[in-house]
Amino acid sequence: MKNLIIPGSKKSIGWLLTLALTLGLILFLNTGYRFKETDPAVIKQKLKLDYEVMGADGQQSHMIFWAKLFYVGNYMVVAVPTVDENAFMPANNEHEVLSEMLTKTDTTYNYHVLAIGDKNNIGLKYKDLDSVSGSRYKIDSMLNLYTRPNFPYFDASNDTLVSKKTARNTSVEGHRPLRKIDSSYPDFMSFYFDSKLSKQGYSFSKFLDSTRKSKVSKIVYIYNPTEGNVSSGKTVTFELTESRVPESSKILALIERYKSQILNK
Repeated sequence: MKNLIIPGSKKSIGWLLTLALTLGLILFLNTGYRFKETDPAVIKQKLKLDYEVMGADGQQSHMIFWAKLFYVGNYMVVAVPTVDENAFMPANNEHEVLSEMLTKTDTTYNYHVLAIGDKNNIGLKYKDLDSVSGSRYKIDSMLNLYTRPNFPYFDASNDTLVSKKTARNTSVEGHRPLRKIDSSYPDFMSFYFDSKLSKQGYSFSKFLDSTRKSKVSKIVYIYNPTEGNVSSGKTVTFELTESRVPESSKILALIERYKSQILNK
């Protein structure tokens, strides 16, 4: 005669707990696997412009502009920063000054969502990642202002290779223009390549990315000062970097809101 496990006994409780834990583990693993399979990858890049000028006194100064770029399949999100600087004087509870004037910097972003190649030229701008609804904007105007997609960083017919250095995953090429048509043409250009950058996302030059089998990560334009005018010299640096995406779930949710709202705008 087989032994019966009576409901409520220690053996039945242990068996049920084991079964529950096993089912829970299977469900967790399956859910995680499905999430990786169905959730699109988010590529996060930062596009930065550093405009370095030399003052008449010989002192260097920088003007820096940047934007964060997120790519998810055929969708793009451009995060535009707003930087607020507030000066304050640190003091204790007795209102005694503790140090000299300090500056507190706060950076917030608004998010421009668009479908790449949208023929309607309309995207939606959100105040922050948690905004419920967005407002319309013209895609081409925004991209030209913050990402300069049609700017000729490299001219194969005019830019001549004069030097090259190669490392394991990176390389640097030095170029000079054959002709300086106007003052906007630099005297010397350096193109930095990084094979670890994603092939997707932003590109300074699809031609260079393709022919060098490595992506352009940084471009440096050097303008020599004219005789007797030190302040006419400057260096302009364009740089593309990639980083991890801790806000990926919010970016994906934002794109879903955009997709449901753009049809009704």
